[in-house]
Amino acid sequence: PPLGEGERTPLVLGVDAGLFNDHFAIVGVTRDPARAAEGIPRIAREWLPPVDFGEVEAFIRALVAQHNVVQLAYDPYQLEDMAQRLSDVVWCASFDQGKKRAVADKGLRDAIVQRRTRRLDHTELRQHLANAGIKTSRDDGALRIVKRAPSKKVDCAVAFSMALHAACVDLNL
Repeated sequence: PPLGEGERTPLVLGVDAGLFNDHFAIVGVTRDPARAAEGIPRIAREWLPPVDFGEVEAFIRALVAQHNVVQLAYDPYQLEDMAQRLSDVVWCASFDQGKKRAVADKGLRDAIVQRRTRRLDHTELRQHLANAGIKTSRDDGALRIVKRAPSKKVDCAVAFSMALHAACVDLNL
């Protein structure tokens, strides 16, 4: 279920920025206390361009104030400045968009196929997962979430991938 008001379950936020052609997405993941191997998307939100970064930052600050946000995993390409400002209220961890992201994307795919995650009843997250294709590397078999078509957005899926990896692998909440 979505997080209840004031719920203190440890929450990891995955943040993927988009400025012009992509969306700005935040997905929050917790662990299922009954099934430790399962990550649950509890919050999903997206902003369409043009994005007001002040509004996004205020949303994140409100989440941190209301819930037990233990980490914000972010794509450093467009979010370094915001992460520095937010570091006064939450641990902000840069999430490498190369090899680590490929590992996280494969982990998300595996979790979905093996039913080790649940879907949040959030229209955009469901749509972004449906829009996602995969690209594999011939060299090392790495997997990457890609758009199935240029108009298909996958930003919530990417944010989910980063948050799930941070919560279930990096932090092992």
